[in-house]
Amino acid sequence: MAESTKEVVPDHIRTSEGEALRRLIDASEFSQQTLAAAAGVGSKGFLWQIVSGHRPLNLEAAAKLAKALKVKIDAFSPRLADVVRETSSLVLPASYLREPNGDSHANAPIPISRATEAPAPRSAWPFSSLTPAEYAIISPESRAEIDAIVRGMYIEASKRGKIQGA
Repeated sequence: MAESTKEVVPDHIRTSEGEALRRLIDASEFSQQTLAAAAGVGSKGFLWQIVSGHRPLNLEAAAKLAKALKVKIDAFSPRLADVVRETSSLVLPASYLREPNGDSHANAPIPISRATEAPAPRSAWPFSSLTPAEYAIISPESRAEIDAIVRGMYIEASKRGKIQGA
């Protein structure tokens, strides 16, 4: 017999998460039916199974429910909140993987080893809202564009005498 790949969530955790979710629903303007529809998690029956502890809560449903209830996942599932925390450092924000025109670089190789280098002192770094580590994970094409823009700005500023110390 094939072994199931689904996570086995102990009864006491399913029950605890279900009770916490029920309290949040009771304190909200939602019924289980309206919350299921608003969150897009399926039917009232699906949500009832989670709230009653018969079905384990999954990350996708937890995220949708948290968003609809305007709470953090921690409010009803510390287990799944821990999963989010543990994995969040492994995911780059989508803005790092997009060109200004919206083209995605999701499949482009990302030099993770360079992204973890210690940042240079801020006084030597030309950007106020971008760290060296963040810059290192931008695609090479995007870095070249940024470098060209910064060089052009520097040349223009130096022509106008707007560079400090010049």
